[in-house]
Amino acid sequence: MKQKPILSIVIMAILVSPLWAQVESDFQVVQNRDNTLTITGYTGSARDVVIPGTLYGLRVTAIGYQAFHRKNLTSVVIPNTVRTIGSMAFTYNHNITEISIPDSVIEIGDGAFAGDFHQRGRLNRVHIGRGIQNIATNAFRYNSITELNLPTSIRTIGERAFSGNRITSLSIPNGVTLIEGLAFENNPLETLVIPSSLAGTFRETTGIMGRRVVMVTGIYSSAFSNTRLTRITFPANFRNHGSDETNPYLVSGFEESLINFYINQNRAAGTYVKRGPIWTRE
Repeated sequence: MKQKPILSIVIMAILVSPLWAQVESDFQVVQNRDNTLTITGYTGSARDVVIPGTLYGLRVTAIGYQAFHRKNLTSVVIPNTVRTIGSMAFTYNHNITEISIPDSVIEIGDGAFAGDFHQRGRLNRVHIGRGIQNIATNAFRYNSITELNLPTSIRTIGERAFSGNRITSLSIPNGVTLIEGLAFENNPLETLVIPSSLAGTFRETTGIMGRRVVMVTGIYSSAFSNTRLTRITFPANFRNHGSDETNPYLVSGFEESLINFYINQNRAAGTYVKRGPIWTRE
């Protein structure tokens, strides 16, 4: 009779232990020219995946196109050896709720962590490391992110990068030079702070064969469409990618009432607050 509890404990231990353990061969790889590795596929059965920093004695520096696409993962740990996360690398893993991007990563590719229009991802917490520079198109689209803290290293945010999430407040760090169209559309965004790095929309430089090239920076059209903005802070001399009869480089991506009042205030720096349907200066 005394052996029954012991037997029960053994059975429970078997039930709660992983049925499948990751092994090196679960990861498909390509050897890069610098003798590092890119993970190109995953054939394992584990749903809680810890990506190793080294495989076959070589450093893993990239996660390739669709490497973990539709693998029904519930969690993933990315090592601090990885520098780039490729297009659609983790797309449609709807049960991941939290992700941490290490400081080593400088670029997140198109649709890397995107959910599905018909099935929003459960991803609600994202920690983006201090090395990230570019977040590409659709990178975190159709998820459940409620809070977003962007590092000061970031420079560009791609089209629809965070559209269809649940972000209510956002401060764009100084250093960001480009936010593409629809980047934050369909978020319940109420408060927004724009940095001074987005103040200069156009700058000229010399390109190939001495030709003058116009480099475009700023916030593109509809970047914040279908949000609930009631508070926004503009930097001094803010100009934006877009057009209108008064100024070809006017603010776009915001509701008409805000644009009109901003013009009325001679585009003065400061915080603008919406009270009912009316905008005013704080």
